[in-house]
Amino acid sequence: MDDIRTKYRSGSALVLRVLLQLPTGAGKTFIFCRVAAGAFAKGKRVWLLGHRAEILEQISAALYALGIEHGLVAAGLDTNSRIIVASIPTMAQRLARYRDAPPDLIVVDEAHHAVAGSWRKILNAFPKARILGVTATPERLDGRGLGDVFETMIIGPDVAELTRQQYLVPAVVYAPSVDVDLSGVRTRAGD
Repeated sequence: MDDIRTKYRSGSALVLRVLLQLPTGAGKTFIFCRVAAGAFAKGKRVWLLGHRAEILEQISAALYALGIEHGLVAAGLDTNSRIIVASIPTMAQRLARYRDAPPDLIVVDEAHHAVAGSWRKILNAFPKARILGVTATPERLDGRGLGDVFETMIIGPDVAELTRQQYLVPAVVYAPSVDVDLSGVRTRAGD
């Protein structure tokens, strides 16, 4: 979290869009909920955005675990809370409702999707808001990076380091024998 704060405060140029990369299981949700809690404690409006119901539920549960009351924006739900957990598709449709109470901080989970249209629509609607994107994979499936959305990236510890520090358990890998006879297997349509 200190690295995130440092990036927002660094140098003479104001950095507004930070991408945090951490591997799966490293605690991204807990970390960005703590960042959101800090901004909320300073009187800031915070949005935490996700693109699937499971992600929104995970974010909401983490906030409740930290004792942070918040509102939800999704199909059939709306709020005026200063801290909002929201569905990307729903928020993209409701931006006009929040013009008079814009967010100071927008946290984007699964930020490798942030170049998509509805995601950009939200991020571009509030140019003065700080953006924190979090992802385990800081590139799109098409191989393109995220540099046109985020100004700087923080690369957290990798799986090996997190395992050494006992934040993750050592992986156990199960795999078939390497002596598999594939001589009778044919290729069809490249597969």
